[in-house]
Amino acid sequence: MTRPILLFALVACVSGCAAFLPRAIGPSAPPPENTSDLRFGSGYRSANDACRRVGQTEFTAQFIRPDADLVACPVDYEGRDDFIKATDPREVARRGGWVLYNVPLVGIAPVTTFQAPPPVIGGG
Repeated sequence: MTRPILLFALVACVSGCAAFLPRAIGPSAPPPENTSDLRFGSGYRSANDACRRVGQTEFTAQFIRPDADLVACPVDYEGRDDFIKATDPREVARRGGWVLYNVPLVGIAPVTTFQAPPPVIGGG
């Protein structure tokens, strides 16, 4: 009678310890890419938009432009096609499961050099 109890206790102990054993079966997935160099802001088109504004970091500085917003959308975002149709962005990079876009600012004239008006001669 004590044998079934001991067998049950042994099986319970081994199955409980199995949760702590490393899993080495099959190929391991690569670790996710670090996104610490992306500074996320609010949603781009609305507060709950999956596409988010991205601020300047050492990595993103190369993509910051005065005539465009820098926006990141998840790679697997189902609404990405709608985002592209609505905003006409240009993809500039991919990082840690995110696609970074430059979204042109609508109604903003391109940056040009300033030309001062000609001087007024004989102010009288």
